[in-house]
Order: sequence, then structure tokens, then C-alpha cells
Amino acid sequence: MGELRKTLWQSLRDIAQGISTPWMIAGDFNALLYAQDRLLGNPVQYAEIKDFSGCITDLLLNELHWRGNYYTWSNKQQGGDRICSRLDRAFGNLEWMMKWGHVMVEYELPNISDHSPMVMVIQATQNTIKIPFRFFNVWAEHNQFLAIVEATWCKKTNANKMRNIWAKLKDLKPKLKQLNNAEYRNITQRLDKARFDLINIQGQIQLCYTDSLQNQEKALLQELEKWSLIEESIMRQKSRARWIKLGDANTKNLMGTSALSLPAINMQVMKRGPILNQTQRLRLITEITDKEILDSLNAIGDDKAPGVDGYNAVFF
Repeated sequence: MGELRKTLWQSLRDIAQGISTPWMIAGDFNALLYAQDRLLGNPVQYAEIKDFSGCITDLLLNELHWRGNYYTWSNKQQGGDRICSRLDRAFGNLEWMMKWGHVMVEYELPNISDHSPMVMVIQATQNTIKIPFRFFNVWAEHNQFLAIVEATWCKKTNANKMRNIWAKLKDLKPKLKQLNNAEYRNITQRLDKARFDLINIQGQIQLCYTDSLQNQEKALLQELEKWSLIEESIMRQKSRARWIKLGDANTKNLMGTSALSLPAINMQVMKRGPILNQTQRLRLITEITDKEILDSLNAIGDDKAPGVDGYNAVFF
């Protein structure tokens, strides 16, 4: 059985070499991936997980989001003879996670089987999922942006300063969404139209040049450049947000499993190393100045991840 599994892992490696499109593999692998994948029975040994784990690592696969019971198989025995294991899994490559990362695997009740069935609902869009607010940097360049912000910021909704700011940021979100819907929706279609019109005008210039056609070509080139830069900025921010989401979702795969307990810090060992002198300690507790706060805020890059409210450093 062990040799058959090794053949399977090598076959998956061979298949993966020729795949550059979204790829998902799922099923009963009949192998354990982590030490906690068996409940009761003999403890999981490293030899049981190293080949499967090595294969998943080599293929750069991530486990799909899932819900249900962790253990997907049982031997249906009673008492001390009962053993439960996690044998059924679904994985996707990077291309799959970027396009279909929202797909959820549901482990249902096993009924008469000894395995829990895996159910996946695959949809191209997520219309039923509320899209969280995210501030796009291109909004700040719109000629109406400052007026929209100023109209909201002049209102005082709460005596508490922080609550007042929170309320203003919340009230501003639907207005910025309206700006986005009015000015920045269907960017790809606008680019396609600009390219089509440009090709048409350039074809007319080759047949019969006029200054009017030249001016139209110039205007279309400017329009094409404008929307290309806008699309690039928005896609860069969206791409970064997806990477963050996937990274959070796959922390276990990247960083290993969490420990149930951690050893206490040995103070004697700590004292043998370099320690801060009195001057350095006082410097650490020195009061932070307004200038230091402002300098830190100004040092935040435009493409840094937004806060939980969806606003990034560009807005502030």
C-alpha cells in the first residue's frame, strides 16, 4: 500500500508539470497530512505524513475552505476500538485559488458510508456575498472627491471625537460607492471601446489624412492612457487584497500547525544575553510626539493594505 501511494504522489507531480490553468484535486487520499489527523488509535508517526505532505508542498497546493466535521472517516466501531481520521480533502493550485478561492467544501453526515461525502458548489460569481468596502486610490484623483469628503466631514454627528470620525467614515462609504458606480464601472468595456475607436480613426488617417482625424486620434490616445492607468491601479489593489485573503486562509499550510502549549520563558537564559541599559529603557517609554505619528503615517505606502474599515493611507 505504501509503494502504491508513493506512485500516486509521483504521478501527481508529473501531471502538475504541464498545468498552468486552475487545477483542483479532491477525494479520499487514504493518507494523513498532520499529526492531529487521527483521533484515537495509534499516534500518528512522521513516516505516515512525510510523503503526502512533501507532495502537497512540492505542488504548491492549498487546501480549499471547508466546514463540517474535521474527521471524515471512521471505522464505525464502538468504545476503545473506534478510530476517526481525516482522509478526504480538496486542494487547489494558485490559479484555482485566485479564480475559485471562494468555493467551500462541505463535509456532510456519512449515513451508511464510513466516509463523509464532500459537496462543492462552484459558481463563477459571488452575487450572494456582500462585497466589503475598499477605498480605491483613483477616487482621490477625481475632481469631485474633495467636495464629497468635505460635505460629509463638515457634519458633527457625535460629541465623542473618535465616534464622530467613525460615523463620518461610515456615512462617506455609500457616497464613494456612488462615485465609483458613476465614473469607474465597466473599465474593461471602456478600454475596449477606446481601442476600437482608435483603430477605426487610424485606419481613416491612412486612407485620407485630416487635422480633425489627427485631433480625434490624440484625444483617443489620451483616453486610452487614462483608463489603462486607472485599470492598472484598481487591479493592483484588488490583487493585493486577494493575496492577503488567501494568505490568511492558508496560514496553517505555510506556517505549520499550532501548538497546544508553549514552554515557559527561562529568565536565567534571557539574562545571559544582551540587555538594555537604563538609558535605552527610558528611551523606549518616552512619550510619542505628534511629529513622530505624522511621520509614520506619511511613510505608509499608497499600496499598503487598508484597515478593517476599508480605508487606506491614501485617503487619510
